Amino acid sequence: MLNRIFTSHAGAAGLLLGLSLGAGAPVRALPVPSVAVSYADLDLANAADVRRLFQRLQHAAEVVCPEQPAITDLSRRGAWQRCYRDALHRAVLQVKDCELLWAIERDDERRKGGTG
Repeated sequence: MLNRIFTSHAGAAGLLLGLSLGAGAPVRALPVPSVAVSYADLDLANAADVRRLFQRLQHAAEVVCPEQPAITDLSRRGAWQRCYRDALHRAVLQVKDCELLWAIERDDERRKGGTG
């Protein structure tokens, strides 16, 4: 059974914040949220299954990143978007599938307001 662990960048950002605040004190690594995403039931040679996996990875990115803030909270919204994008990109790279890489590129273009 093929599973991939999906992790959030939010934990790493928290660790860096802890390092800057804890001058001289021992620093413990913060747990990084992760979600196992199975695609054992999918055939990645099939475009519809690639789309299904991409949707699963998008959902997992929403789960591992902190709650999505209101659109008016620009600072927190930007941090959430970076967390989501980074987590999704790392997960796609773990799968190592060309069609999935194209899917994330199209999604990035769509989110930037392009035509992708």
